[in-house]
Amino acid sequence: MDWIPAERASIASILDRIPNGHFVLTAAHGDVRCGALVRWVQQCAKSPPMVIVAIEKGQALSAIIRDSHGFALCQVHRDDRILRRMIPRMPENGVDPFISIPHLLTPSGAPVPLRAMSWFDCEMARHIDIEADMEIYVGVVHHASVVQPGAPAPCHCAAEPSFPEEAPQQAPAKAPEPTLASVRSTNGLRATIVVSTRPSLAGRDRHESEPRRNERAGGGVSAAGERGSKRR
Repeated sequence: MDWIPAERASIASILDRIPNGHFVLTAAHGDVRCGALVRWVQQCAKSPPMVIVAIEKGQALSAIIRDSHGFALCQVHRDDRILRRMIPRMPENGVDPFISIPHLLTPSGAPVPLRAMSWFDCEMARHIDIEADMEIYVGVVHHASVVQPGAPAPCHCAAEPSFPEEAPQQAPAKAPEPTLASVRSTNGLRATIVVSTRPSLAGRDRHESEPRRNERAGGGVSAAGERGSKRR
């Protein structure tokens, strides 16, 4: 059976169902840096974590990846037209697009635009030259981070996992327990009295009622004086 490749135009709507995104593939070797836009990126292994990237053939970036044995993969927001305009899909030879682009450097020295959302610093594991207009790079992820403009980007490395510290849970406060006091009555019997640590409501009511009793007593004295004056 002869396999005849299908025309992409006839199956483009079906091929586009395969997940893809907006990424910038960068690499650096010595003083030479380069970057290119890529769309087809996917995870290909879990242990160790690995990614696979497809880029067009004939780019200056390929030689830098080959010499440095590594690359950085930067995820870009799909609506970021500025960065996609500043970094062409196929940059010219000898042109450093990061001269005018604010960026940071990964541990391997590859540039990462600050407008990127996240990045992966990878060691090249395989380079696959297929009989097509694309070539494939497989990379082992050594470092990864989320870019936060204006702050140093923390690295979430596999060797040094970062886990959020949980706040210590405090035990709920217990209500004060009543104390027991033992007294001896006059007839020689021992009794146990419960002494509560809570404020006594009876005592509070007694203190609150004293002014009222004083008022009633004062009123009674004044009434008696009036009756005595009438008799005189």
